[in-house]
Amino acid sequence: MKGNSFEKVTGRTLDDWLAGMIKADITEEGLSKLEPEQVIGEYFTAMDNKDAKTAKYCISKKTLLGNLTSNMRNEELFNERIGLPLAGVEIGAKSSFDNLKSAKLLKAELIDEPDKNTKIFSVTVDLQYNNERTISSGQQDWDCHIVYESPQTGWKIEGFGH
Repeated sequence: MKGNSFEKVTGRTLDDWLAGMIKADITEEGLSKLEPEQVIGEYFTAMDNKDAKTAKYCISKKTLLGNLTSNMRNEELFNERIGLPLAGVEIGAKSSFDNLKSAKLLKAELIDEPDKNTKIFSVTVDLQYNNERTISSGQQDWDCHIVYESPQTGWKIEGFGH
């Protein structure tokens, strides 16, 4: 393998490979039928209800895989708990929701469609945190990148940014 990329070694992109490996359960099967705006809504409803399983199903497998090794302590091999986007998780927290009081989606509006499998939405959310360290509480505007992952999983949130 000698430092070659996944794509060079396998001849497939990570997304293509993951799509063939996924066996959707009943929750993910239901989410796979939703439109992108509905997936965004489900994500914030799950966040507000502290439903980590549904929230994770709204995030792309590629993003979840990347979170396995990001922002981890030096003595760990991987993150046992996946930090959910905009949850305001602090390192060492026992739960993805330790710092989150509430999450409400106020508006989601399509602003760009770079290709048939990628959409960018402008979302306005009201997020409330116990400790305002990385993100402040209150109404916020974010760009939400969402991708069509596979027929088994449908549209997934790839990330939030500005």
